[in-house]
Amino acid sequence: MYRTIFILFFLVFITACGITKDDDKIQKARITDLIKRVEDAFRENRIDAIFSHYHDNFLHDGFNRYDARYWWIEKRVLYHMIEIDILNIQIDEVDAKVNIMINFSSLEVDRVPFPGDLISYFYHDRGVWRIFGNQERHGE
Repeated sequence: MYRTIFILFFLVFITACGITKDDDKIQKARITDLIKRVEDAFRENRIDAIFSHYHDNFLHDGFNRYDARYWWIEKRVLYHMIEIDILNIQIDEVDAKVNIMINFSSLEVDRVPFPGDLISYFYHDRGVWRIFGNQERHGE
């Protein structure tokens, strides 16, 4: 009897460890997909589609949602193409930090790199990853 309970407990423990690793891979894939959707929306000039991925409480180094929206509009006026390189994704329960590099280009300008700070911090809210910012005001 105790042997059976021990074996069941052991199997549940092993399975739970595997689920955690698989869940981490699934969450990284979801974040990668979100970034690719931002990339596609930029190419298609759909700024509203980009902002459907932003959290309502977005704040990054003093930039709120409206500031970030203006930044995207300004970049879209200057550039027509975007390439986002994902360098690393770190997930910590409901938060994620993604190291990325954004490269903009147009017919006149070839590859202008920008750090991807404005889309580097994510928050898992009600089952969905949202771009959240670092939640810092400028100068903190």
